[in-house]
Amino acid sequence: MRSRELQAKIEDAVRVRHDKPVEKLPKTHGEPDGERLQKVLARAGMGSRRACEELIDQGRVEVNGKVVREQGKRWTRRTTRSRWTG
Repeated sequence: MRSRELQAKIEDAVRVRHDKPVEKLPKTHGEPDGERLQKVLARAGMGSRRACEELIDQGRVEVNGKVVREQGKRWTRRTTRSRWTG
């Protein structure tokens, strides 16, 4: 059994470790901005990410007036218009 003093030291050390603010690491060189389009569509309620990938493969998704057929296309807030047929 631990003494109260030792237990208090352990709890203080744990508290200090977990109370640190989370550091936001810089992006690695070449990492694209934005979020993958199929993830954005899935969060918008169009279906699962896999179902949204199928929509993209079928050419049923447009971004800024252009049909998207490639997986991994990035979507940012600067991307003003997204449209899909469903």
